[in-house]
Order: sequence, then structure tokens, then C-alpha cells
Amino acid sequence: MSQRNWAEKPSGYKPARVDDVDEESPRPDAVEYKRYNLFTCNEWGLEIVTSIGSLAILAVVAYIFSDVDGKPLSAWTLPISLNALVSVLTTTASAAIMHGVSAFISQLKWLHFKNGPQKLEHLEKFDGASRGPWGSLKFLVSMKLNLATIGALITIVRLGLSPLAQQVVKIDERSVNSTIDENVTFGFAHAYNRGVIFADLRTFSGGIPQDPNMQAAILQGLYNISTPATFACPVSCKWQGSYVSLGFTTECRDVTQTTLQSQVCEHPTDSIENCNMTTPGNIGLSSHRQHTEWGTRYQMNVSLSKRPDEFPELARFAIYRASPDHNFQLLDVNVTECSLSLAAFNYTDAQSNGTAFAFGDTQEIDLGGKEFWSITNRSYFFDGTRFTSNSKATNLPAFELCYDDLQALQDFFRSEAITTEWVDGSAAASAIKSILPPILVNLVIFFLGFDYWLTRKYGKSNTMVNDVIPTS
Repeated sequence: MSQRNWAEKPSGYKPARVDDVDEESPRPDAVEYKRYNLFTCNEWGLEIVTSIGSLAILAVVAYIFSDVDGKPLSAWTLPISLNALVSVLTTTASAAIMHGVSAFISQLKWLHFKNGPQKLEHLEKFDGASRGPWGSLKFLVSMKLNLATIGALITIVRLGLSPLAQQVVKIDERSVNSTIDENVTFGFAHAYNRGVIFADLRTFSGGIPQDPNMQAAILQGLYNISTPATFACPVSCKWQGSYVSLGFTTECRDVTQTTLQSQVCEHPTDSIENCNMTTPGNIGLSSHRQHTEWGTRYQMNVSLSKRPDEFPELARFAIYRASPDHNFQLLDVNVTECSLSLAAFNYTDAQSNGTAFAFGDTQEIDLGGKEFWSITNRSYFFDGTRFTSNSKATNLPAFELCYDDLQALQDFFRSEAITTEWVDGSAAASAIKSILPPILVNLVIFFLGFDYWLTRKYGKSNTMVNDVIPTS
């Protein structure tokens, strides 16, 4: 018979040994985390330095702007231009500030997740904002406001820092006050004295040398011919203050009715009529006509003033105008009387630009009568003509007039260039007095346009005369 062997039953269970695989016994060489000082490179030292440095650079740029403001470009002596230096500094400031901003945004990412559960995509948005403007823009439109929002705004705004800073620098042309420069001048006159000496004079007034420059200036004024002003300026100039110059002024009035009342006519034949008349200023005029043959269209006559008894007036002009019809009947008769007088003109705000020259304001000054002029012992010119204390004008310079130059000027007024007649009709009219040369027709027409003359107050002629009156 077989025999079974049975193992003994264990008397009890023993617990198995369990090892925790997640825990690892500390190694003897493990180093504990040590927090560094806040201002070291291992912490925030470099970011703090770059942030403060960027602000310092911007302060330097602001100082440069305040230092060069209003100064001429010649005051900048550095080898690098102002715009280039501003560009370098602003680019450096932008790079410095972005170093710190990028680090701040990256750190704020962890603080964002530390506050509680967040979407994983927020991690990508914070990283994008720390990298550049495009990520910062997406961060602004998709994330709630937090401290990182300020960093994103700085990242975007700093793109315009350098261009806008360079736009602050503007170099333009300005007028500067300079010392007296003999090369910067304009013409005005305090004297009419060509320096005529005794050897130039003759025993009769017609022998006084004529003044072609003055005659040309008068004709140019009458014809309204523009000529360049007498001035010298390299580019653009402006003269401060006021300048007083010697010149001429005129006054005209319509005396047709009064003059025609004095008209007396004679008839040598049935077809010829000769009429004489006198203006209120005692200037004689005449008109002539022959039926169907000829008739007077214009006549100009002049009355010279006595010097210095009738100062400031130098001459008085009378102009007769008519419109002959087909039978040479004189119609639409007009008589104008004008006086030419000495005057002074106060010019202010003189300025030139290139070839242009003009005064900001011109005011006429009345010189008064004979009592305001003094005469030297020399018989042929006035010397040192000055205003007396009785003058209404003050702070005026001394004016000087040469007697012989005034006499030459009056001789010119007496000549046929001024005193003349123009007759329409047949060639027989040449026997009357003189036929006006065609070139002088416009001269008479100008005198007849007294409304225009009153408006301009002889300003064109005065300006040209000032340019030719020699100063002493």
C-alpha cells in the first residue's frame, strides 16, 4: 500500500518587504538650492542694469535736443551728424529696454500659472509676447489685462522710438542778426548834390550840366517802368528799424471848370480858332484847331517855383486834353493841374530775397516850407538843409540840396521833353508850336491819368529818384 507525504502547513504569514520606487535615498553629493542676491547676474541684475541704462540713454537724447534747440547747424562740432547720433542712441535704448521686458514677460508666465489652473495655450502666448511685436499684439487681443500687458505695449511702442526721435530734429532757414556788413546795403538818399564845381558853371542857367540819371529816373517813373532796386544782399536779408530818404511827391486835381471859365478864343480866319486859358495855379494853356484840318489833343505846360520861397514845391504842371471829332471840333475837354514837391519818406521793414526787394511800410513826411531850410553863404547851393525845432517831424536826418542840381532839374522840366503839344490832323499843324514826338505820347497820357497818380502818390518815380540821388 502506497504512502502519501503531506507537507506541513505553515504556522503563519510573514509580510513581504515593500520598497517605494518613487523615493530615492539622498545622495551624499546633492546640493541644496541657494537663492542669489537680487542684483547679481544669476537673478535680475542684468535686466535692472539694461532697464536703467535705456532710461539714461533716453535722458541723454532729451538733453541733446534741449542743447541744440535754436542753435545754428555750425554749432554742432562732433564728427557724426546729429541725426545719426540720435539714431544710434535710440536704437541702443530700444535694444536695452527689450532685454529686460522680454525677461519680465517670461517670468510673469510662471506667476500666471502659479495663481491657479490655466489653459496650456497661455504658455505659448506669453512666450510669443516675449519674442517680439507680433506675439505682443496677439497677447493684447487675447489675454486679460495683467502685468505682462505693460510689457507687450512697450514691445510694440518701441518700434516707433527711433523714427519719431529723428523727426524731432528739424533744420530750417532762419534770419539771424548780424553785425554791420558793408556788403549788405540798400539805397536811400539824404542829399541831392552831384558835387558840381565852379568850373562846371556858366553865366547862364542853361549852361549848368544836366543830370541824365535824374532825368531817366523821372521818365521811368512817369512811364511806370520797373527797374531793379539798388541793394546788395547775398541771399536773404532784412533790415530792422526805419530809414528816412529824400524824395518827391505830387498832388493832382481836376481844374477843368475853373480853367475853361478863363478861356479866351481868337479867330484869325473863319476856320481857325486859337484859345488861351489859365489854370488856378496861374499856368497858361492853349488849344488850336482848324475846321476839318487839325486840332490840339494834348498840351502840357509847366510853371517853375521860386527857390526857396515856394519850398517844398519845385514845379507845377498843367495838362490839357481833348478829343477832336471828324471835323476836329475839340470835345470832352479836361484840364488837370499837378504839383511836384520835395518830401521825405520813412521806410520800415526793408527786406530782400534773391532779386526781389521791398519795404514793409512807407510813410510820407512833409518837409514844410521855406522856414525849415537854412542857406549857406555860398550863393549857388543850399548846404546842410535841416529841420528846425518848429518842424512837426522829429528824429529826422539832415538833408542837403544843391542849388545847381535843382536848377538843372527845372531846366529839364522847361524843355520840350516836358512842355509840349500834340496836334491831330494834317502836317500843317507842325507850324503851330511843336508836335509831340511819338515816344513822349505816353508821358502826357500818364499826366492825364491823375486819378492813378493820386492813388500812387508818385511812388514809382520817388523810388527811382531815391536810387539815383547821390548821397554825401
